[in-house]
Amino acid sequence: MSSEPFSTTLAADRDAILDEAIGSALAFEGDGGHVLGRSNAVRGRGHEVSAILAAMRQEKAGFGPHPECLPLAASELEARGLAMDDRLRKLLDRYDFYLVSFAVTLFPRAGWAFDRLECQVAFNPDGPRDRRPLAHDIFPASDWETLAQANMKLEIGVGEDLEFRVKKSLELVPAGVDVSTKLAAGASFVFPPRDYAIKRARIVSRGKEDSEVFWRLDEAKYFEDDAPRLGVILKLPRGDRALSVTGMLAAYRTFQLLSADFRDVVRFMSERVRRFFEAGAPLVDRGVWDLSADLGS
Repeated sequence: MSSEPFSTTLAADRDAILDEAIGSALAFEGDGGHVLGRSNAVRGRGHEVSAILAAMRQEKAGFGPHPECLPLAASELEARGLAMDDRLRKLLDRYDFYLVSFAVTLFPRAGWAFDRLECQVAFNPDGPRDRRPLAHDIFPASDWETLAQANMKLEIGVGEDLEFRVKKSLELVPAGVDVSTKLAAGASFVFPPRDYAIKRARIVSRGKEDSEVFWRLDEAKYFEDDAPRLGVILKLPRGDRALSVTGMLAAYRTFQLLSADFRDVVRFMSERVRRFFEAGAPLVDRGVWDLSADLGS
């Protein structure tokens, strides 16, 4: 990717850092209390912290094995009864549209959820800039944050304008929340929707009309029943049949929210370990996929 707008420099050797931290936590049993000017009772926390660190080595955060790529062909749109206006016809004359979605698996240490997720994907990053695919729409987008505050189940699908739309009874929306631009009791879908249970989250995204898309979701539980799924309505120059995707994601937890004992022990460690935890102990995954075979003939 040409850029990586993540919150911090991402450690490539997380396991090695955690191993070093485990050793330091155990060493804290011997002299940590003296270093910190604390009682012997505090030193006993080193074993507890080392057990937490060992559990962190088993955590997972990553992409699913293969993104889903669903062609939104003009012939199928017409077969589904879509009434095309001039704007849509002109778009379909220039571009082929696809729904590309990325499943994300998060498996944190029990009782210690991640509270920030960042992801970036790039489409045909090595291709000519003027022929790269562009994001026609993004899910979730920054303006979906109002929906995420509502803590409700939603059906998310592709609308007649080839943008993401949601459907749910308006009476379930809290008073004073105006989500009329994205939510309608009678919303129609060109393709069948999926159910999601959106929990409170702060959402930042960018990349519409660009070949790179970035998401940041803050606060721990983004989806109640489903793993996070990120989506793009992608448009490729008409006739192009090559689609490669690169992606990177990072899951974090806020250092200041950890226990005082844990922070005390970490402060006894090396500078690189301290910086790692202050940066949120990021867990990173990268993916490279060739979706050309999914584009159809």
